[in-house]
Amino acid sequence: HPKRDQLLTKTQQLGLKYLEEFEQKIPREEMTQMETILVREITAIDDQLKAEIVGSYRRGAKASSDIDVLVTHSSATKLPSLLHKIVDILTKKVQFVTDTISIGDSKFMGVCQLDSSKLHRRIDIRVFPSEQYHCALLYFTGNDQLNRHMRIVAQEQGYKLNEYSIQKVGSTGVL
Repeated sequence: HPKRDQLLTKTQQLGLKYLEEFEQKIPREEMTQMETILVREITAIDDQLKAEIVGSYRRGAKASSDIDVLVTHSSATKLPSLLHKIVDILTKKVQFVTDTISIGDSKFMGVCQLDSSKLHRRIDIRVFPSEQYHCALLYFTGNDQLNRHMRIVAQEQGYKLNEYSIQKVGSTGVL
């Protein structure tokens, strides 16, 4: 409906467009196929890149509600155009990404589809410098309850833990 579309944001329009597909869980087998494509295409850009699906998939779940991907480079500390390059390849070269919700220097939110016979799925790709990757891996593997518990334990011992670093409270350096 054209008038309704003018009132909705792009994110809302995509949410409505794919609502029934997004409500269905992604079977682990499909996630594994997606991981193969993502790792192949991302490491083809630079063999020093590492890509990993995190969240419930990394925790071993049989199904997931979306795909969360972490990317890092073994030596680069600044990766300004990397995410745009990854999304461009996943969109144009392999037609895996079908829609972009938002994209910045380090976070992409969008829609992907394994092939035309499969459902559209929500995908988030986050790029982290190598010195932040392990904290990001821990944080984005989760789950939320574990993350809260780890932050409390860290705080009790005088540390601050988040997806970027673990630091002694009051310190500016990363451990």
